[in-house]
Amino acid sequence: MSTLRAVVVDDDRLNREIVAKTLDSNGFDTFQAEDAIKGFREVENSTPQLGVIDVVLPGTLDGVGLCQMVRAAPDTKNSVIVMITASDRKKEAGRALNAGADVLIGKPFSPKQFWNQVEQILKSRGVQK
Repeated sequence: MSTLRAVVVDDDRLNREIVAKTLDSNGFDTFQAEDAIKGFREVENSTPQLGVIDVVLPGTLDGVGLCQMVRAAPDTKNSVIVMITASDRKKEAGRALNAGADVLIGKPFSPKQFWNQVEQILKSRGVQK
């Protein structure tokens, strides 16, 4: 089976690297971006099965807008989208889920906790490694 691809979009380099390392160690080829525009370019170039997107991103397009763009694109409309946030989780949950996210995970989180949640969603959606 081919390797799964993931795009991680977060303006915090350390958060991106932690998530990317976690996904890489679980069999993903991971691509990273620090804002929504670069993130969407990575999505277009790699057609990932998984997107991990921070809600709050710099620039005119936030993570919720990026999530909507990923859902609207024919090649990625069925990708698993995990949104992450350090903001008020209750406030952001509705926005993220309405935009098409599969789940919203609050920061901070441990890599193990993050992977357990992601793995559960991947299995429930039938995404196989």
